[in-house]
Amino acid sequence: MPNQFFGHINKWLLLSQSDTDFASLFVRAWIPFNAWYVNHYQITRDRECIDNLKSDNNHFRSRMIALLQTNDDAAQEFKYYLAKLQRRLDMYPIPDAVNPISLRSIYYRENPIMSTTPVVENRGRLYKAEKLAGGDITLQILNKNNNNNTVYSYSHNKYEPTHFLNSLAHSNLSNNQRGVAERCYLEINPKVKENLIADGNRNVLRIHTINLINNPNLVSQAVIELLYTLRNKLFHGEIQPTRQNLSVYEPAYFILRSLLKDIQ
Repeated sequence: MPNQFFGHINKWLLLSQSDTDFASLFVRAWIPFNAWYVNHYQITRDRECIDNLKSDNNHFRSRMIALLQTNDDAAQEFKYYLAKLQRRLDMYPIPDAVNPISLRSIYYRENPIMSTTPVVENRGRLYKAEKLAGGDITLQILNKNNNNNTVYSYSHNKYEPTHFLNSLAHSNLSNNQRGVAERCYLEINPKVKENLIADGNRNVLRIHTINLINNPNLVSQAVIELLYTLRNKLFHGEIQPTRQNLSVYEPAYFILRSLLKDIQ
């Protein structure tokens, strides 16, 4: 299959001759980072290493959490560049406006919701979706007005929206009932994107000019995923190498550099 990004090659070749652009500096910073995490985990697959980085108490993530929680010069610099990165991503969506990389909408962990709160609609029907151990998905609709008789039952060995919607289409449920069932199903999507930008000014993690949710643990996981996604878009040549697009790698480079200081 032809590479859909082949047209970017000439622009990248021109940029590769520069020693000062931040995309190149980001790559140079990623190389020792890559060497460190491969050696640290004794795993060669980048995705597996990144997932481990997000979940354990390694030096890289511990330093980030410390920078998020303190306010010394190093912490202030880190927060300045993190806020700058988010602002740049808002201004210049990468890879595009439909699927932008952003702390406003990012999949960085499996959805922790394993079971929806039972929903009872006005006709007395109870809806509940559940993600079981092993990945099985179930959704039940019971009639509360008729001894909890089953109105609809769905079960599948994985989360697969097309399979679920096909089941709904062949059911006797009304359009309204299908809508409620679909909302319950979507709530347990294992790969749901989350918004790390705080709503309001109370109980927030103040990062220079932006407010993030007050959970440094989750923010650190999201930032690691954000940096890795930017790395992939760059390494695979998936973005148009315009001045605006590549400007996001200036704050990304300084963020990565500040986190590499204490890794062992």
